[in-house]
Amino acid sequence: MTLLALYETRSQATFHVMLKALCDLYGLRKDELDRVANEAGYLAAMNAARSDKQRMIELVKPGRIVEIGPGGGVVLDLLEQRFPTSEVIGVDASREAVDALARRARAQASRWRIVHGDAERLGELVPGPIDTVVFCSVLHEVYSYTEPRFSLASVRRVVEAAFAALASGGRLVIRDGVQPPPGRRRLRLLAPDARATLELYTAQFEGRRIEITELGPDRVELSAADAMEFLYTYTWGPASFPYEVREQYGILPYDDYVAQLVAWCGGPGAAHAAPLPPEIRSYLQPGYRQHLAGKIELTDGHDRPVELPDSNCLIVIEKR
Repeated sequence: MTLLALYETRSQATFHVMLKALCDLYGLRKDELDRVANEAGYLAAMNAARSDKQRMIELVKPGRIVEIGPGGGVVLDLLEQRFPTSEVIGVDASREAVDALARRARAQASRWRIVHGDAERLGELVPGPIDTVVFCSVLHEVYSYTEPRFSLASVRRVVEAAFAALASGGRLVIRDGVQPPPGRRRLRLLAPDARATLELYTAQFEGRRIEITELGPDRVELSAADAMEFLYTYTWGPASFPYEVREQYGILPYDDYVAQLVAWCGGPGAAHAAPLPPEIRSYLQPGYRQHLAGKIELTDGHDRPVELPDSNCLIVIEKR
């Protein structure tokens, strides 16, 4: 208990990796309910997160609305507020998350309800046609944690089940990470902990092998996709590091992701991607730029300064 209290106060990622290991050793929660327990911290760290999710809400069709993996319930609240006459349902595979959300719904007298079960069985869990299924930062978790891990097959099963449950003209509304196009990026590591965090990240990232080319004491080169994964894990800070390092946030580049989703939903004859304005198709969520300012410098493979890669995307798949 002394070590737990001590490590919790430290600012280096290595302490929080050890903290998680100690908690795992003694069967303590640190924290399998991360999405529920840390939602408030998430919103505080990324002050635009609520407005960003609000933009996603505007793409939802009213009627019968289901959110898969509702986390702390922020999107359920937004859906209820935006669509006061719609039926809003959350579906989550975690019994602990469902119990926490049910308590929250009772405490605030919410109209939305929560259902426990696997999203691959959505048609059984929520019988009858659904007008919109919402995936808010969930499909990358399906990809990262469903066995076998880091397999598109697990994402496909969840998407196929959601699409099958849609009414004619219904929508899948997806907000998630997006992988940058192929390329090379160079990082100048300015913050005191940047080098140590990168080394720990390279050793522990579970999504794939990270290849680093050393260019100097404080400079490295790596793929654009690997740079994106590291930078946005680094942004969240040491307390989140042991959990973020287990996930791959960007599954596919935007156009590849859209094409794959349409194919899973039966191809162009059965589904199509609704056109969206370029500024919301793929974008950098506010907050990352500020959190990384002064900590790193990002350039391309020829040392030309470049913008941070897009962090998020919005995709809408409609059932014909």
